[in-house]
Amino acid sequence: MVELPKLYYFADPMCSWCYGFAPVMDQILKEHALSFDVRLVMGGLRPGKHAELMTPAVGRVIRHHWREVGKMTGQKFDEKFFERADFNYDTEPAAKAVIVMEQLAAAEAYTYYHKIQSAFYAQNRDITAVDVLAEIAENFGVERAAFLQSFASDATHKETWGQFTFSASLGIRGFPALVVEQGGQFMLLTRGYQPIEKMRQIFEQFGPAASGASCEVGEGC
Repeated sequence: MVELPKLYYFADPMCSWCYGFAPVMDQILKEHALSFDVRLVMGGLRPGKHAELMTPAVGRVIRHHWREVGKMTGQKFDEKFFERADFNYDTEPAAKAVIVMEQLAAAEAYTYYHKIQSAFYAQNRDITAVDVLAEIAENFGVERAAFLQSFASDATHKETWGQFTFSASLGIRGFPALVVEQGGQFMLLTRGYQPIEKMRQIFEQFGPAASGASCEVGEGC
């Protein structure tokens, strides 16, 4: 049996450009899922000690990014988010929750990733809160107790930071990003948002990497 090349999708649930890229990635999977071994990798936009307190100045930067994403992609944002006081923009809990789903309901992990994205951006839900993440997981048939146990485990913590480290080891700083691994070689297909028409060209050419709009580590998006 021929081993399929791996297609790594580096993303973060709290990256606005990843949210904008969601419909594009869905279409990529429809068109190419049988040609690749697709792996969703949590990139680690602003996790743990790298989290950023949403001061008024930071909020203005984030709002600008959200409006830019909305204008370019058509995705909906609930700007009541900016009424939150002293929100700690820590992306680790949401990333860890996706990895919990990979452990407990692997077939649902990608859909869950999209669901918590939508909950955050379109419904103004706080996906830094484990109770919210567990509640959404219950909609996928995952028992709350099992979710919370896995979320709190050392193994899940190590896997989460292992994925962040893998992303950094390949030089992936901006999200979303798509990387193909074949024969031990890694090829960057795109780093940043691209419309589906451009992505189709990239897959057809399977050549030089393209750059688009992305969330960078340390940026307010």
